[in-house]
Amino acid sequence: MDPLEEVVHAVQKAKWGLAFTGAGISVESGIPDFRSENGLWSKYPIEEYATREAFFENPEKFWRFYIQLVQEMRDKLPNPAHFFLAKLEEKGMLQGVITQNIDMLHRKGGSKNIVELHGRADWADCPVCQKSYPLHLETLTHPPKCKECGEYLKPQVVLFGDFLPTGEWEKAYRMLQSCDLLIVIGTSALVEPAASLPLVAKGHGAALIQIDIQPNHLSKRADIFIQGKAGEIGQKLIDKMGI
Repeated sequence: MDPLEEVVHAVQKAKWGLAFTGAGISVESGIPDFRSENGLWSKYPIEEYATREAFFENPEKFWRFYIQLVQEMRDKLPNPAHFFLAKLEEKGMLQGVITQNIDMLHRKGGSKNIVELHGRADWADCPVCQKSYPLHLETLTHPPKCKECGEYLKPQVVLFGDFLPTGEWEKAYRMLQSCDLLIVIGTSALVEPAASLPLVAKGHGAALIQIDIQPNHLSKRADIFIQGKAGEIGQKLIDKMGI
C-alpha cells in the first residue's frame, strides 16, 4: 500500500489520535531549525545565549538574541503541515498537538488543543516578584522590565537548564498514555526529556507515524515512516483526505 494511503487509513481507524512536533515542521514556513548546518545554534551558540545561566549573567545580551529571534518568527505563516493537523482536529480525528516549538504556528494554523512543552514566546515573568506580562512581539524592540520592581523579565520559554513546565509535561504524558495513534513530525528526538515522549505512546500500544526529512532513531520504531518535507507531505495528505 502507498505510504500516504497507509497514513490515511491509520488516521481514519484511530479513536484517539495525537500529534507531536518539533522544529522541522516549521522550516518551510521560513523558520530555521536549530541543529542543522545553518540552524539557529550555528549563529548563536547555546552556552552563550540560550541557557538559564546566560540569561541571569547578562540579561541584556540574552534579550538582544531573543528579540532578533522573535522578529524572525513573528511574521511567519503556517504551512500545510500545520493546517493538516488543525484540520484533523477540526474533524475530530485528532485530539491535540504536543509541540516543542515556540513559534506559535500551530496556533496561527488553527489548532486549539496545544501543549507547548517549551513554553510560550509571547509571555514573560519577573524572576523576582513572579508577576507575568504579555509580550507584544510585533513592537518588541527593547529588553522588557517588570513594572513593579524594575527587574529584567524572563520569557516563558524553556532555556537549557530550565525545567519543563510541570503542568504541560503532565498533560502531555497523560495524553500520550491515552492515544492510540501518534503522528510525529519534524523532530530530531535528541533533546531529553521531550525526546522520549513518542516512546511513551508507543509503549502504551499506540501506532506511530513519523514524517521527517531524514530518518532518525525513532524511525526504526515507527509503524509508518514517510521521508520528505513536512509541508509537502501535509498538502498531499490534505488533498488525499479531502479535508
